[in-house]
Amino acid sequence: MKRLLTDLTNLLLAILLVVSTVGAVSLLPPIVNGLTNSFVKVLNLFLLLLFVIFLLGAKKRAMVWQRLRVFYQRSLHRYRWVFLMLALLFLVLWQFFCLYALHGTAGWDWAAITQNAIRPDWPAYFSYSPNNLLLLKLENIYWHLLGSPGYENFIIWLDALNIVLIDVAALFIYFVANKILAIRGTVVVTLLVIFSFLVVPFFVIPYSDTLSFFVVALMLATMVPLRENLGNKKRYVYAMFFAMELIVGYFLKPSIMVLLIATILVAPLIVSQNSWRNLLKAGLCCLVVFVVGFLGLKNYLYYHNGVIKIEQHRSLPLTHFAAMGMTGDGGYNVNDDIESKNIVNPDERNRASIDLMKTRYQELGGLFGYQKFLFHKQVMNTADGTFGWGVEGTYLLVKVDDSHGLKKMVQNFYLNDAGIATALKFNFRLIQQIIWLLTLTLTLFSLFDNRKSVLLLKLTAIGFFLFLLLFEGGRTRYLIQALPVIFLLAGIGYQQLRRKVSWRRRDIIN
Repeated sequence: MKRLLTDLTNLLLAILLVVSTVGAVSLLPPIVNGLTNSFVKVLNLFLLLLFVIFLLGAKKRAMVWQRLRVFYQRSLHRYRWVFLMLALLFLVLWQFFCLYALHGTAGWDWAAITQNAIRPDWPAYFSYSPNNLLLLKLENIYWHLLGSPGYENFIIWLDALNIVLIDVAALFIYFVANKILAIRGTVVVTLLVIFSFLVVPFFVIPYSDTLSFFVVALMLATMVPLRENLGNKKRYVYAMFFAMELIVGYFLKPSIMVLLIATILVAPLIVSQNSWRNLLKAGLCCLVVFVVGFLGLKNYLYYHNGVIKIEQHRSLPLTHFAAMGMTGDGGYNVNDDIESKNIVNPDERNRASIDLMKTRYQELGGLFGYQKFLFHKQVMNTADGTFGWGVEGTYLLVKVDDSHGLKKMVQNFYLNDAGIATALKFNFRLIQQIIWLLTLTLTLFSLFDNRKSVLLLKLTAIGFFLFLLLFEGGRTRYLIQALPVIFLLAGIGYQQLRRKVSWRRRDIIN
């Protein structure tokens, strides 16, 4: 059973990752074509340095590398904690400087939620999209705790909280990596988290994407002690925490439930025969807490949230998002949105969405045409290394003044002259695309690791990919919630790659 599940998982994940990697490579030519001349000059200097290093020859390169290692062992290694703390301080200072330079408003969902957290005057939005009610309530509580600041100041406070959440999430990811990886693999995961996500100012977008990134990292961190304490009474505590995290995750991003499905599939393979009873007890505890908490929170958010009153019968069904995900690039479709909202009866709305799915399936050409469409959609869902920066309508609007220096440089790097975040900032996109390509390539090598704990991560990654393929997607922003899993798989892949290179060297020597 384990062998069959592992083989099927590896096959499906390999197909999805190859499509994503090819798609990521295909984005490079237009990105390179859009680079500024000043950035090309810097890039030339970097390439020249690499060329000089190559000209040194193998012996001289080895000698330079040995001297660097000696310097590290005698100087840096001795004070590594000091350097680590300075690096973390620099990271946090950079994040808050980006907050100062880039805080602003927007023309899509997160700005609407923030405005209604202060002054609830758009109940129709939350009637159609009740999945944002939890975020609305949390922001409303935060707003009251801060003493009811104005809209612009509140956004700054939300951005600051976002920084705290993603930094804590990074610590959770490090904790999990340290449990399942050797030190070098953990370092790779940490570097990918920092340069793919922490230093990029996604934290100035206070939406469910970054919050779900935190929740998924927390759930993974909870699963480690849950497994380690399965034989004692602490398992109930961790099972309850996991259930509560699942509830919060569902009301932020329903796709987070794929982590539960992956856990159910792998849990019987992970525990020993003697731990079956403890596993069932922990699972029953988790189920009870989840059902009671889910029903209680849903009732509170839908009928007693104290912020805004919604009409539940107007909520858009899952079939609406499935039909929307079958046209164009598989992303948001304004015509679908309008047509579904114009249908008052929820049963009729659901039937209309199902009929639209059948029509679009036939228009795509049946099974093979739909398969071709899914390949295209997988590229749109996963290929962009900036995770959809500037893709949404008025993604981020910043008041640009006549300031100079570092603030102006940061704004020019991420925004256009009007202060709007745009996908046409190609210097930024090239850096992130290269890092993302490296991440996807390393993740491919995780297929060679067949440990049961790694199988859980693979199934979770597949779950996220399939959810975005079946429902509304079309942009890589939706993949932010899955990044903790992908970064860990990339670290696992690095270890597998390193082992294979070491084996290859031994074969050559022998």
